[in-house]
Amino acid sequence: MALFCGGKFTDDATRVPLGDEGGYINASFIKIPVGKEEFVYIVCQGPLPTTVGDFWQMIWEQKSTVIAMMTQEVEGEKIKCQRYWPNILGKTTMVSNRLRLALVRMQQLKGFVVRAMTLEDIQVSEWNLSLLEGVSPSCNPSLDSFRDCTNVISR
Repeated sequence: MALFCGGKFTDDATRVPLGDEGGYINASFIKIPVGKEEFVYIVCQGPLPTTVGDFWQMIWEQKSTVIAMMTQEVEGEKIKCQRYWPNILGKTTMVSNRLRLALVRMQQLKGFVVRAMTLEDIQVSEWNLSLLEGVSPSCNPSLDSFRDCTNVISR
């Protein structure tokens, strides 16, 4: 499942649950039928400093493997998104009381950075995921350019 981070997209009917106690995060499921298949994505706003742990809990619970960040950390002089990933190769970061995140590879592309990470529940298991981030201040990534960049991720 891919995750697109950008503006605010929540809707009660498609809200993404969080945890077992009826919580939720400011994110929504979207379903896109393509032929006989249906693709399911999550859209959300970039996390705030106080919601980074919830963001990674959502990634873990929904088994997301790709995050497409469609906004800049800072636009103009306004902070749009809290940095929610480690930026030093090999560095691990506890993003909640159970989840540990590590940056294992980074690749600079035209207008994007692809970061391969490992997310681990220290009590259960781990899996790999990729963060696709638009990096140019003038970059307005489209879904077509995102699709092109996912080919790099899958290699």
